Amino acid sequence: MENINVSFYDLSGEKSRRDLVIRDALDKNPDVIIGPLFAEDAISLRDTKPSKTPVLSFTSDVNALGNNVLTMNLIPTQSIETIVKQMQKDGAKNMLVLAPDDNSGKLMASTATKISNAYNLPINGTFYYTSGNSDSIKDVAMRASMYSARSSANTRAREILSDIINKEYLDSKTRSNLRYQLEKISRTETLGELHYDAVLFLGSGEDTKTLASFLRYYGVGNRDAAFYGTTLWHGSDIASDFTLSGAKYATLPPISDNFVSLYNSVAGQNPDYLAAFGYDAANLSVGMLYKLKSNES
Repeated sequence: MENINVSFYDLSGEKSRRDLVIRDALDKNPDVIIGPLFAEDAISLRDTKPSKTPVLSFTSDVNALGNNVLTMNLIPTQSIETIVKQMQKDGAKNMLVLAPDDNSGKLMASTATKISNAYNLPINGTFYYTSGNSDSIKDVAMRASMYSARSSANTRAREILSDIINKEYLDSKTRSNLRYQLEKISRTETLGELHYDAVLFLGSGEDTKTLASFLRYYGVGNRDAAFYGTTLWHGSDIASDFTLSGAKYATLPPISDNFVSLYNSVAGQNPDYLAAFGYDAANLSVGMLYKLKSNES
């Protein structure tokens, strides 16, 4: 590419170092910036750069955008409509929403509420947890599972059945049927139907695996409610987790065969999505630069 200079900057290490690198890059007065990858760096760049300088970042965090900072990545809120439509197609009647207690989680939960209303798929509860905090996630799973009420119902049902079985006036057949029912509910700790038949997880794959594990511990497995997620599950090992067997999530479209072939011929390996985003960002940047030069002439 003639008359185009490309400079590379390493945004690794401590935040203070990365901020210095960002300021150093801005001192060169770039026409277009490609990157950064992570939201924290994108926010630092957004708050430091001249408003006119366009940035094509790769963050999926909508809170990092603005002031001419765009993203090549798919924002998770964009995938919520896709997965809600899938819920509706699967016959879900009521959903539960589990989201991180941060700005992104609250934005996604708000988006889920709006979209669920549009598709007439009621949300029967929204719970927020602290991402990465096992105690917080466990507490939310217990409350979302309605464990206390369903456990009390199970205990009370067993007490009533036991009391009836001990009555002398029962015939043998009735007594046998009641004993069977008692044995059946004694195999579980909970009793009673859930107020939802689908769970929408709005956090990362790691948070989701922990949530699903605790939900199962409190009597809500994938046989009790269908599990759904967003593009935040992409790249995780969700598929190998037993508690999430059968779960569905919105994902990115396949990388084009032409780009896979081109990238393989240059790099000797297949590209990941970041490589595809980078390729598209470079092409867009070239077009933007030529347009700028054309406007100046």
